[in-house]
Amino acid sequence: MTNPVSSLCDDQTFSKVFRSYSKTLFNFLYYKCGDEQLAKDLVQEAFLKLWQNCKSVSFETSRGYVFKTANNTLLNTYEHSKVKLRFANLNHKGYTNESPEFLLLEKEQFQEINS
Repeated sequence: MTNPVSSLCDDQTFSKVFRSYSKTLFNFLYYKCGDEQLAKDLVQEAFLKLWQNCKSVSFETSRGYVFKTANNTLLNTYEHSKVKLRFANLNHKGYTNESPEFLLLEKEQFQEINS
């Protein structure tokens, strides 16, 4: 019998795993996020990570691995979106990179011009 840990790195075995689980994984992700393109991207990313870690993931656990990886990536995507939204909603107070001396000089010159 072949070693299941190393057999996942075989192209044919990996293709079989991809064909077996990719559609179900896509349906699962599409149900969760409602975005077809995001679901497709997450499926590809999950199988890419599986391929990169094929030596440490057994054939028997490959289904759970891709589902867990894809779900975690989806949750990370949502969390990142929340961070971006929070930053966009911050009250930007007009910070500047100019030194205080420059700002004071600018204010004085503006007053001289308008006097």
